[in-house]
Amino acid sequence: MRLRSAAYALILAPVPCSAQVSTGGYLDINFQTAFHQAPPGQDLVAKSYDMKHESLSLTNIDFDASLAAVPGKRPGFSLNLLYGNGTNYQFATEPGGAGKFRNFGQAYITGITKGKNAVTVDFGEFYTFIGYEGIDARNQDNYGRGLLYTLMQPDYHFGFRVSAAVNVKTTATAYVVNGWNEIEDANSRKSFGGTVSTSFNPKLTITLSGYTGAEGSQNPNDAGSFGGLGLAAPGLVKVDMLDLIATYQAKPDLKFAINGDYASVK
Repeated sequence: MRLRSAAYALILAPVPCSAQVSTGGYLDINFQTAFHQAPPGQDLVAKSYDMKHESLSLTNIDFDASLAAVPGKRPGFSLNLLYGNGTNYQFATEPGGAGKFRNFGQAYITGITKGKNAVTVDFGEFYTFIGYEGIDARNQDNYGRGLLYTLMQPDYHFGFRVSAAVNVKTTATAYVVNGWNEIEDANSRKSFGGTVSTSFNPKLTITLSGYTGAEGSQNPNDAGSFGGLGLAAPGLVKVDMLDLIATYQAKPDLKFAINGDYASVK
């Protein structure tokens, strides 16, 4: 059993700048101990962002910059720059090299069509659409990440994201990406995904996502595995995945969430 006994996070609120560019960021530092009394400084790798036993760790320093797109006119952009020990885990299996993109959490441009049924198109690197938890500490209900996030879900993708409102309650999004944790494509084949999110009422929201594609590579990554998925052996496998998230906001300060995955690797 492992416990982060203390955690400190400094969140910088977005600051308006010239040309409507907003900036912000956060500082994420933790102190962690293991009840099995591991030697001080030993790596703790049970879950993502577990760092070192009885040692202060700088998980992430994040700096954000963004420009909102103007529908039918000006494109926008989003940029998240990262520095810290957390990037050792986030980009460990990146086919382009563990250190090549480790300081880029997100970097994408955005365009929005004009009209009543506007469509938003993003291109670049963005955080994954799979799972309830993710990289950005500001968006987590719990400070630590669970085993489902560690063992079953990607961190980021590179490619296209297209989203539109189906009606006032439902939004649909389609994805074409290089692969699972891949800025540089490991095998030249694309992976595909889709998300439908519906707010049945102000309290209950259900999101269903799917992911499919060929993952793996003939060339090892810096971690000694293959492809962004980190396969143990060279070659390609077909990955199909369904991800379900249900959240219920019972009270302003009480929320319940369920996240479940089904995956097939062939």
